[in-house]
Amino acid sequence: MRWPPPLLAAALLAIGALAGILLDRQFVRPSQHSAEIPYRDPNPDSNPRAKRPPTPTASQPTTPGVAPIPARAAKSNPAASVASLPAGDLAARIQSALRESPADQRQGTLAELAASLAPADVPAALAHARAIPQADLRASFIQYLLARWADGDPVAAINHAQGLSNLSERQNSIRSILETWTASDAPAASAWAARLPAGPARIQAIQAVAQTLATLDPQAAFELLKQHNALRSREGPRDPEGVAELILGNWAAQDPAAASRALNELPAGPQRDGAISSIASQWAGRDPAAATAWVQSLPEGNGKRSAVQAVCAQLGATNPKTALELAFTLSPAQGQLDAVNTVVSQWAGADPNAAAAWVKQLPEGRAKQAAAGSIATALAQSDPNAALTWAQSITATQMRQNTLQNIVSTWAASDPRAAAAYVQTQPAGTATTSLLNAVASSWAVTDLDAATAWFKTLPAPAQRDAAQGILYQLAQQRPEQAADWALSLPTSPQRNGLLGTVAAQWAQADPDAAAAWAQKLPAGQGQREALQSIASQMASNDPQAAAKFVSALPPGNLRADLIGNIAAQWAGVDVEGAMNWARQLPDEPSRARALTEVSQQWAESDAPAAAAFALTLPRNEANHGALENILVTWAGNDPTAAVTWATQLPAGAQRSQAIASISAAWAEQSPHAAATFVASLPNGPGRNEAVQNVVTAWARSEPDKAALWVSVFPAGTARTDALTSVASQWAQQDPAATAQWIQTLPAGADRDPAIGSYAQTVAASDPANALQWAATISNPETRDQRLAAVARNWLRTDEPAATTWIQQSQLPADVKARLLKK
Repeated sequence: MRWPPPLLAAALLAIGALAGILLDRQFVRPSQHSAEIPYRDPNPDSNPRAKRPPTPTASQPTTPGVAPIPARAAKSNPAASVASLPAGDLAARIQSALRESPADQRQGTLAELAASLAPADVPAALAHARAIPQADLRASFIQYLLARWADGDPVAAINHAQGLSNLSERQNSIRSILETWTASDAPAASAWAARLPAGPARIQAIQAVAQTLATLDPQAAFELLKQHNALRSREGPRDPEGVAELILGNWAAQDPAAASRALNELPAGPQRDGAISSIASQWAGRDPAAATAWVQSLPEGNGKRSAVQAVCAQLGATNPKTALELAFTLSPAQGQLDAVNTVVSQWAGADPNAAAAWVKQLPEGRAKQAAAGSIATALAQSDPNAALTWAQSITATQMRQNTLQNIVSTWAASDPRAAAAYVQTQPAGTATTSLLNAVASSWAVTDLDAATAWFKTLPAPAQRDAAQGILYQLAQQRPEQAADWALSLPTSPQRNGLLGTVAAQWAQADPDAAAAWAQKLPAGQGQREALQSIASQMASNDPQAAAKFVSALPPGNLRADLIGNIAAQWAGVDVEGAMNWARQLPDEPSRARALTEVSQQWAESDAPAAAAFALTLPRNEANHGALENILVTWAGNDPTAAVTWATQLPAGAQRSQAIASISAAWAEQSPHAAATFVASLPNGPGRNEAVQNVVTAWARSEPDKAALWVSVFPAGTARTDALTSVASQWAQQDPAATAQWIQTLPAGADRDPAIGSYAQTVAASDPANALQWAATISNPETRDQRLAAVARNWLRTDEPAATTWIQQSQLPADVKARLLKK
């Protein structure tokens, strides 16, 4: 296809004046161990019955190439003077903590117990901890104990942690110890981390030290990350825990202007956007006016959007009207609803009457309905009936259902019997299924036995609906019982999913027993889901053991899928080891899948080498994924270098596919630059695919600008596909604006596909509106197909209303009959 150069240049120039770099945030904000010291929630442990290595001494390092730190490096600590407990007393106190009621108090009691122990008691306590059957309590208690040991003897504690065979436990233990050690002796902790061999483990250790140091001296913490190349690492993952975000947030609490200047050290992308948000939040707490001015001066893009939302969240409780004015400076596509909901939720918590009055005066639309949902959720704990009244005022089906689910879940945590009684008055259907599951999940967390007793009183259909929530908790505490229960259910897709749930929870406590059980299951989807869950859990703890387990399975798609999962997790900590394993796999599908996953991790550290390796693989569909993953990762980090490499490939399908993959990733980061690049490509299928990738990505972040670009495309398949993509992406964010845009399109070839895409997208939340729009499609055959598709989905969520519409519609008689056939 060919674009008129003057029109194309004008469109891109106009868009370029407004365009910014947008990337979706992909952060997980670190949780807080206390108000001052960040703490990473531990992942579940593996088999507590497995033989454990002897506790290493300070003179016995367990990491090759890392010399032991002399014991005198640990500072003296009052913890060392705490009197030891008799062995019987220690065991009794642990058992007493595990019997706490309600169950949600047990973790806090275990934390208090760990803090009260003498460091000398920790090794004995660890032996008891590994016998705790509940995976979440076991993992948490182990971290608390190691942190306590680090109070008195961090060298012994960290040497012990390095000897742990369970990968997940080892990583989390080292992080926990480093956090404690840094708080008392940051130079010694950072020196230990710096002496680790180059690779992901060292990066993670440096980041753990910096994370705790951030609360003491954020500028020093930031310099530590820079010194060890842990901001944009070529040795491992780039700050997956959001440490830079945390550091700059703490720095902003002291000197926001200095912290904002440090942003220049971060590469564009989610990491920088998260840091902008963190600075904005802290700055707004100190000086709302200055923070607001700074945020409004930022270039358009995801960073500014996140910053506006952060300021709104900070001001929501104290100055909600100002916060809402700021929220409405965002367009719906930029996260306006999220910002409004944040403010309204906080306002409703402090002054529900004032918040409700403000919401009532809003014009009808998604903003008002979303705000009503926020008020309902905020009221759920204090006044569930008032919350339900608000929820029923929401006309958008999916939004109302999500709000009801939030209300019921919150209600069930404090008064499960009342919440259950309400849900059981609702008519049977998909909506009630999710509500029953919400009650079961919340109730089972606080009182599993009572929840189970209630479950048994339900009629069979309701039991199927509530089984997920009950079985999840039961599998954590009594996996054999949960397994028997799941197997007693009728064969169905739901039972298959429940078998996977049980397997995942069981594998956290005893992967060997879980694997033996799963291998005896009847062949089929249920066994497949169970094996997938077990292999995934094993891979996060011990990839080599997981590889051995999966290699015993018969060849086929299941084994190839499991091998890919293992390869991805293994490569996250040891690219070389994972690559060596992947290359020796005997069958082609499994080897290709594993190499694809490993190559993506390799691309984080050395994309050119990874791409060159991918070119040496046999050229087939199975190996195509390896190169595509590498290029997507490379383009996310350095799109210009990735494009330069791809354009030097020989002309042909491989080069076209490479450019299309790079364009998609580049557009997530800088859609205008990506659009300019793909417009410069020569005509052909390769350019068409690249163009569609850019349109889709651009429409997710700036649909109005993507629509302006598409408007200059010549008639043809590429234009039709692009209009369809814009309509779909835009309708997910702002249906009203999308509808206005569709009305500007010429009737026929342009408008019909856009209407069809719009109707399909909004059908779940507003089926009546979707049907009204679908009825305006000019092509009769296309119109009837789209109307039937929307009506069919509506029947699943609101059969009476959908049936009435179908009976009164102008659809052909045979279509009506098929839709209404029971």
